[in-house]
Amino acid sequence: MFKEGDIVEYKTVKGKIVFICELSLSILVGDEFPKRHQTRVVVYNHEWDNVKLVCDSLENVTVAQRQLMNRPQFPPRV
Repeated sequence: MFKEGDIVEYKTVKGKIVFICELSLSILVGDEFPKRHQTRVVVYNHEWDNVKLVCDSLENVTVAQRQLMNRPQFPPRV
């Protein structure tokens, strides 16, 4: 349904999903850095029907970021 990086709106809060699991998701409100000043809104799974997808995470990714995400994490063994 949702994935990390998606831009969503929940009630009056609009932001990026920075964490998601089967029980909850966290919406980042404001700036990502510095990390100690982050504000997040936690939405539990029984409220997910009130969360609206504004922008898919794939639409926010540049070509360079997409290439980095698709590259192998470890060099192949020779």
